Amino acid sequence: MKERISPEEGLPFYTLSHGIYNDIYRHYGCLLIFERPLNPEEQSLIAEGIPWPLRERLWSDSLLYLGSEDWIDADLRIAYHPESAEELASLGYTLDDFAGPERYNILVQLSEIEATHEDKQAFSTEFQNWLLRANSIAPLLLMYATDPLPTERFKANQKRCLRDFVTRILPRLQQIWGARELDRVPNKHILASIFDNTCAALIGSFLQAHPKHATTFQEPLIQLLETIVVASPKLPQQRWIAQLHGNLLQNQPVSFQPPPLISA
Repeated sequence: MKERISPEEGLPFYTLSHGIYNDIYRHYGCLLIFERPLNPEEQSLIAEGIPWPLRERLWSDSLLYLGSEDWIDADLRIAYHPESAEELASLGYTLDDFAGPERYNILVQLSEIEATHEDKQAFSTEFQNWLLRANSIAPLLLMYATDPLPTERFKANQKRCLRDFVTRILPRLQQIWGARELDRVPNKHILASIFDNTCAALIGSFLQAHPKHATTFQEPLIQLLETIVVASPKLPQQRWIAQLHGNLLQNQPVSFQPPPLISA
């Protein structure tokens, strides 16, 4: 497959993000959408080396959700700041303790839980390198994240995602919903909700960037919305689907606000 994006300009897959806190702060979440379903061996290889702060992981055949706990700043400080790691050890705790039931008790004992710019940059670099490694194992179509990674290669991708949304991303979204692959995972309702939220944000971002395309691409957008409704009729976010579906059917202006946060 020919690489769509030059490595010198950006990443070899699409990225989009909705900045929530203007930085990586309380929670970080992202959904990876692969070009095709993955086999168990590929999933196992991809799972290796995921940065420690992203401990919440949900899989389907084509999707991987990664999320942090609240107070992501504290995780970044502990994971990437040598003095904080030493302080954690001096209090008699390990990284496992900080990620466990003692988390909030430990938080109040630490002298500093605000991540520095260097801590955040270290996380972003490690995460971007891991994403590139994952893409080398199985082709990654899109990474949708709550906050952008502050790296030059990440920044270069935002416009490409919206430019190619109808031709490259929309068909894959419909394919995943249509295959009902989320029915085969034990946490279906959680991952389906995250995927639904992501679809809303992608469509909303696309239509906000290209408002005239609501009419131009009315049919494929309606088809996706109807596929989602059939696949998961009880999703809590489906008010956005009904609103957008009605607007598109009646050729009315599209003015809904997409959900800004993906979270488990």
